[in-house]
Amino acid sequence: MAAKTAALLPAIREIVEALASVRFADIAPAPPPEEAEHIRAHGAEEGKENEEREGEEVGRGPTGLSSSAGPKATIEDVRALRVRLEALLRQVGLKVDLNLEFLDP
Repeated sequence: MAAKTAALLPAIREIVEALASVRFADIAPAPPPEEAEHIRAHGAEEGKENEEREGEEVGRGPTGLSSSAGPKATIEDVRALRVRLEALLRQVGLKVDLNLEFLDP
């Protein structure tokens, strides 16, 4: 079983790296129109402060390290990664449901 698991490590690392590059802002649903208007109103007030901060942090990720601007991930990309990860987990005998999406009752 250890050899089987070791053979899957490159695929698992690829999935983990892809998930690590996903930004919440890229996959989160857009806010309702009234909330978006509220956000824009507050953003206009703080715009100058944010522009100054962003100018200082250009090219820096959340850890302060430079980050490459790759393509934005979509929710479909994340779902595809989830399916791949579930398949790999099943191959090593783990049955884990990674479907974390909630259905409306």
